[in-house]
Amino acid sequence: PACLQGGMAADPRGVKISVAGAKNGYDDSGAHNGVGTASYKLPTPPSPRAAAAAKAAAALDVSNLHEQDVEFQPEQFTNDEWDEIRRQFADFDLDGNGYIEIEEFIGLCTQVGLSRERAEKLSMMYDEDGDGVIDFSEFAKRDVVGDLQQAVEDAKPKVKQEVEDIKVGHSENTSHVNVAKILQVVRAKIDNSKIAFAFGRYMLYVCIYIYVVMYQRNPQDSLRVSTSLRNYFVGAEYLAPNAMETKGLLDIVTIEDVWDWVQINFVGGLFFTDKYYNDAFRTRVDRNTVLEHNKLTGGFRLTQRRIRNDTCLEGRASFKTFAPNCFGELYLDAMVPFNLVDKDPFYGPYTGTHYTWERKWLWDVGYYQEFQSDKQDAIRRLHDLRMDNWLGPATQWIRLDFALYNPNVGTYAFCVATFEVRPTGLIIPNFEVTVRRSGYYQATQDYIRLAMEVVVVAGWGFYTWGEYLDARRLYKQSGKMMAYFSEFWNAIDLLHLVIMLMLFLTWLVIVTDSTIADLIITEDKITMSNGSPLDFTETALAIRFYYATHGFNLLICVIRILKFLRQNAYLGQLTDAFELMRPGLLQFAVVLFISIFMFTAMGVILFGSKLQEFTAFLEAVDMIMGYTVGYSDPMDLFGADSVGAIVFYYPFTFLMAFFVLPLTVAVIMDGYGEMQAMYEAARNTNLADVINLDYPDQLYRGFIRSMQFFIPHHHRHPRLRLPAKEEVLRLFADLNKIDIISYAELRKMFRDKFISEELLVEVIKKYNAFRPDPQWDPPVIAEEDKDNLELAPLIEQLQLRADQLVRDQQSMQRKLDLLCEIFPPPPPPRAPPET
Repeated sequence: PACLQGGMAADPRGVKISVAGAKNGYDDSGAHNGVGTASYKLPTPPSPRAAAAAKAAAALDVSNLHEQDVEFQPEQFTNDEWDEIRRQFADFDLDGNGYIEIEEFIGLCTQVGLSRERAEKLSMMYDEDGDGVIDFSEFAKRDVVGDLQQAVEDAKPKVKQEVEDIKVGHSENTSHVNVAKILQVVRAKIDNSKIAFAFGRYMLYVCIYIYVVMYQRNPQDSLRVSTSLRNYFVGAEYLAPNAMETKGLLDIVTIEDVWDWVQINFVGGLFFTDKYYNDAFRTRVDRNTVLEHNKLTGGFRLTQRRIRNDTCLEGRASFKTFAPNCFGELYLDAMVPFNLVDKDPFYGPYTGTHYTWERKWLWDVGYYQEFQSDKQDAIRRLHDLRMDNWLGPATQWIRLDFALYNPNVGTYAFCVATFEVRPTGLIIPNFEVTVRRSGYYQATQDYIRLAMEVVVVAGWGFYTWGEYLDARRLYKQSGKMMAYFSEFWNAIDLLHLVIMLMLFLTWLVIVTDSTIADLIITEDKITMSNGSPLDFTETALAIRFYYATHGFNLLICVIRILKFLRQNAYLGQLTDAFELMRPGLLQFAVVLFISIFMFTAMGVILFGSKLQEFTAFLEAVDMIMGYTVGYSDPMDLFGADSVGAIVFYYPFTFLMAFFVLPLTVAVIMDGYGEMQAMYEAARNTNLADVINLDYPDQLYRGFIRSMQFFIPHHHRHPRLRLPAKEEVLRLFADLNKIDIISYAELRKMFRDKFISEELLVEVIKKYNAFRPDPQWDPPVIAEEDKDNLELAPLIEQLQLRADQLVRDQQSMQRKLDLLCEIFPPPPPPRAPPET
């Protein structure tokens, strides 16, 4: 403003404000003059703008200023003084709107050489009512021009001393600037910021995803419904007519037991509930209600799958006369191998019925018997089936299924009791309950979940598009189609996205299930639109696959989180250690797999005929892993075969305890040690400040930076008043090939980049980039010290070698300590008692 002139010259193009006769901190010859302030030109507004400013200032009537508005009397000023105050106010009010915005005032102050912090303090002092502007009454109360002139004069010695210290290289430590360090640190911090923001977005996405899956699962109600029904049907016992003992579902060992449980326990007492607990007959609406709240949607269904005759492995014809029937074994619920499945009709001699094989859908086949909600009819038909020998020697899989509806929690429960009949005569009973909601988009909270589901799908699309762009970028850089898959983390990301796509498709199958579409609902039952009873067999399989896949997908999410830990050096150590040990672990995993395979085969051979856990290979693998981690009891082996247990258990324990586990720990420790050495070497580079940054401090800085848009400028954190990292990178982009440069040369280069010298100094200090002159002459070495100087490289090499030996010894000591913790030495033998 014109009021700040200290010997200023008129200029038809603008008003020139001169502070100590400086020009960008340099004199006319281009040499630095030691003053941090500069010569500035503020454009004089064109005549229309000047007229508007004068009009606005003239509109401020002094007669309207009352005592309650200002602390002085208007009569204290003459008309000329009021004209001068109006002129000064108009000079500050650049846009001519009748008041001075805070940013307007701060901008003018910084142009005349004041720091932004000092300008903000002055603006807060003048803006008495805190409304963000300085009006005419507030301006007239104080000598604003005098205050600014005094503040500029006070700032001159401090800025001059700082710049002079830098100019002369105070203690030879600040004469030069490490530009390479600034660029490396800024790039590293920008990369860390990108990873941190990506991590925040991904964690928000994962949280929404987990919320959606948990809400879809409805675990609390599902667990309560399934537990109550399982306890009801599995825990109930009946009096076996031939054995004269009580039995339950899990006590079944023969086909006769299966018929007794279905006829006496299930149909006779559990399924059809005709009476209340007080023996009063139920009303028609309450009939067939289990546990007072779960009403049967209809009857039940019996299914069996059979195997063809003459399919066993025994092929000697000499036994045909003694044992004419020979049945093999089917797997996967008697579905595989499909060519051995019996699909021919068979005859029932008691009723003269031909029972035929049917296919309900792709994975649901067999011989079906459907029962309605009539107890007497069910009892009669079960008797006929039993007399027809419907379950015979060829039967290998039996299923009884039915559905219930609970209106309190709005869920269907699909109950399935299965009986696997092995060729050896062994019967394995099981009871499962699958709970699904009656409708997924009905209540208000369902639409909230729907919105979250849309967010999850949109997030998946966003991440898929990002991976596509990465793959295209890598292809353009390398020219190889498979360049994207050369990085481990890219393969993990792609696997994650493919699994998410599978989950989306499976969920569409579940919610569009035709079983619950267009239902026919009456007082007695619920049927599908075609009149068939509810059949959730296909849906139950899809639900089990859906949630099991979610469990695996969350494991992939945990692995992906390791990728984002590189946002901080301390957290990134876990990721880098994992990558360094990954090749060794993969190679060692092959040896471990072979060892487990061999011991599993040994266990099947030794104990397969004596222990149920070793009859199948996969079950034996589970037992082997149990012995490895300690949750399986080895005494079962000694009870089955003491000699075989010695041959199997002790070599297995010795191999796992003294080879497998120690080698695993060694691979992990080697990777950790290599990672530590890598970080120690990085601490001696320009990135030491980034590596030594604590994660809480990094989070705090990131939080402050992200909140800057919601905080008034004069209340912002001091760090936020400096240029952003992207701006610093842009300012120093021209110096990309320079490592060290003198401060004077750097200031010359920054003459046209619109950054004050004070701000440049603060930026250099922030990144700790001041350093002494690399060409500084070392002190003269005496002749007698030259021999010592020649030995210095050798001594340095010996010192490095000694440090490496110490680190190796410490690593070995850590491994030994860990082994001692896992396998503590036996206590010393007791001394014989003295006689």
